[in-house]
Amino acid sequence: MDGSTPSSQSLLFQQLADNGRQFNTTGGIQNNNTGSGHQFIAETINIGTKPSSALLHSLSFKEMGTRFKDIKSAAKGTCEWLLRHDEYKAWATRDRSLLWIQGKPGSGKSTLLHYALKNVNTTAAKKDNTIFLSFFFHSRGGELQKSLLGFFQSLLHQLLQHLPEAPADLQTDFDEKCKNYGEPGQQWKWHLTELRGYFRSSLKEALKSRSIWLFVDALDECGKDGANKLVKDFKSWLQGTDEDSDHPSSHFQFRVCFSCRHYPIQVLDYGSIICVEEENTKDISTYVHTELSWIPDDIREIIISHASGVFMWVRLIGEEIDSSLGRGEDWEMIRKNIMSAPEKLSDLYARLVQRMKGKKTKSDSLKLIQWICFAMRPLSLSELRWAVIVDPEVDSPRQSLEAYQSADNYISDEKMMEKKVKSLGCGIVEVMQPSQRVQFIHQSVKDYFLNGGLSTLEDEASTQKGNRRDVEGRAHYQLSRICIRYFFMEEIRMEVAQTEADDDNILYSKYPLLQYAVNSWVSHVNQSETQDISQRDLLEYFEWPSNKLVNIWWQAYCAYNPHEWTSSISLVHILAQFNIIGPLRKILQHTKKYINIRDDYNQTPLLLAAEHGHEAVVKLLLTAGKNDTTADNHIRQSLFTWARSKYPFGSEVVDVDATDNFSRTPLICAAESGHVAVVKLLLATGRVNINKTGYNSQTPLLCAAKCEHVAVVKLLLETGKANINTKDEYGQTPLSYAAMYGHIAITKLLLETGRVDINTKDDNGKTPLSHAAMYGHNAIIKLLLKTGRVDINTKDDNGDTPFTWAIRNGNEAVVNRLLDTGKLDTHRESPWVRKQLVSMGYY
Repeated sequence: MDGSTPSSQSLLFQQLADNGRQFNTTGGIQNNNTGSGHQFIAETINIGTKPSSALLHSLSFKEMGTRFKDIKSAAKGTCEWLLRHDEYKAWATRDRSLLWIQGKPGSGKSTLLHYALKNVNTTAAKKDNTIFLSFFFHSRGGELQKSLLGFFQSLLHQLLQHLPEAPADLQTDFDEKCKNYGEPGQQWKWHLTELRGYFRSSLKEALKSRSIWLFVDALDECGKDGANKLVKDFKSWLQGTDEDSDHPSSHFQFRVCFSCRHYPIQVLDYGSIICVEEENTKDISTYVHTELSWIPDDIREIIISHASGVFMWVRLIGEEIDSSLGRGEDWEMIRKNIMSAPEKLSDLYARLVQRMKGKKTKSDSLKLIQWICFAMRPLSLSELRWAVIVDPEVDSPRQSLEAYQSADNYISDEKMMEKKVKSLGCGIVEVMQPSQRVQFIHQSVKDYFLNGGLSTLEDEASTQKGNRRDVEGRAHYQLSRICIRYFFMEEIRMEVAQTEADDDNILYSKYPLLQYAVNSWVSHVNQSETQDISQRDLLEYFEWPSNKLVNIWWQAYCAYNPHEWTSSISLVHILAQFNIIGPLRKILQHTKKYINIRDDYNQTPLLLAAEHGHEAVVKLLLTAGKNDTTADNHIRQSLFTWARSKYPFGSEVVDVDATDNFSRTPLICAAESGHVAVVKLLLATGRVNINKTGYNSQTPLLCAAKCEHVAVVKLLLETGKANINTKDEYGQTPLSYAAMYGHIAITKLLLETGRVDINTKDDNGKTPLSHAAMYGHNAIIKLLLKTGRVDINTKDDNGDTPFTWAIRNGNEAVVNRLLDTGKLDTHRESPWVRKQLVSMGYY
């Protein structure tokens, strides 16, 4: 067998891959002529296809670019020093480099990064092969604006738009999720680990031919742990030494710029550093002379000399001067106030809080600050109009919106509310336009309140005192009760009950706070309970044991969350699904009759808790509500030991194998979602049917293998009771799915049992080897071949062998691996395959 030259073989394989794509359309099954008159049926395979618009849409989110737009452009004559800085010039001319822009809070880091990004977009954009990526962390924004999930989601969305092809497994994974679970963002969401992996593989592919500039602002606003993980990732990617690289690569152009505070990032031993406050004195002077041109020269010079490179300090002093003039103070008094002003921002904020405390409206200021600090997302003026006026007490005399509208302190429109916000906020709260979102003027304001400032303000308005944990817990308690009280107002109760599902958007437009209240009260309850604030009075707010109110809330909730399918639900279901422990324990201690209650889809509280991974709720239900402190401290002993010693109290009460309308059990739900601790608890009862089949006849083991939950697969195999060769309604086994999706660790676990049927065929006649060859999973093929038991020449129902699929998809590595076995019977292959072998020089 004579081999052709490597270069000609590579060209041929590229041609085969291109030709093979005609078989890999997105329209399902297609008949194609393979040459020599041979007909075959090709299944859908997305190999190197342009990312679909649906895939890109699933990665986007509405706040994705808002922070960049919110940052004001640099004032004329400022920030220009950056382009002349030696460290910046060196970074911009190296092929691979990391630049840190560090500075104090309020020193203008975001404005500087914004300026740098716009500058390179103008200058370097002339090169066709340049890609610009950016992400501006925003801890005052929504969850995706301040998390690593949002970071990778946004960057992957940006990067894919520049690539001719998406990673094959990304498009396939997306299509599979949509097929199995439904609409992205509603029935399922992306996870951080998978997005990080897809971004890494897309980045590597892009860097083969493109130059990439990445700008990341406010790295510190994703939290210390998140920042450290991110920097570690990019350090390894810049050096070409990440865990999936066979060898370091040096032939790519990748420049990364991070801005952050002087922050204790553990891996800050790589890259160049520019300290903003050491360089921006001239910018401060330009800003003062531009923005405060109306004040006397000598006072401007005092401000410049005291600013210490912090623009935010200048802004606050300017607003103080405005207020002083409004009170009739003369310039001499203003000069003295500036001279005595603290230079640290936190001390300046404290001085402003003292003014809040001196006003009659201090309790209103506290409520406003609590909402801005702890709301799950920034609220608009129209939402805040109601959020600050509703009484959180369950026995409040005001039970209707009309009662509040008749009150003296009711604010009738947004213009009045904006004036109220600015008055209550004492210069540290702003209204963003055109969204009318209300937020602090800077992240450092929120930091101040969270680190003691809120406690100072609260002490004046409340008899309760405490540490940060107590203050946060009480704040979330208050906000949760305001939400509940709002959506149970008399007018809203009546209208929700009478509104058709399709008309629910009318409710949200008519009642401004309803959407937030309906969707966020649970999160506030969870946060409050985490801080050890009792939630047992929720039963009173929902008028338990009646389920009338909970179903009114559920109807409104489902209008905004259409993936929730049941039309009727109980409070016990809600408490279990959303991990609310205290009230659930109180109910179970009172009566056990609700422990196996079913909703419209026959879901029990245990099934919902298992599906969502709520370990504490699962424990509570399995012990039938018995209050045992060891349940919250099982780390000191074996989980199995704890569980088995406690289950006799309740395991006979709760139905551990209850199935819903989709034949799912709690164990199937936990296994499919990868909730290891919950799987342990259920197995420890000794009563679960480990081989019970659910949707599509899939067992817990099959679900875990398919979804690549390695730890769960290991747990199930360790029981010795799991049927390792079970087939679903498509004839797929756990090994079939592991091979199909390239799950290496799971394939190893299954093969190590020595009990797996390695040549099992699905309903289309495909073996695990066929699937691995079909999708180009070379590592899986290596594992299967290593057993010495795999049938390499097996044919599926269309007459295709694993080798046929490797040839068709132009996968050179897989073709060579199969040929190297010496067991390939090429005479059994189709004429088309033999023709390709001749072209490759193998005949």
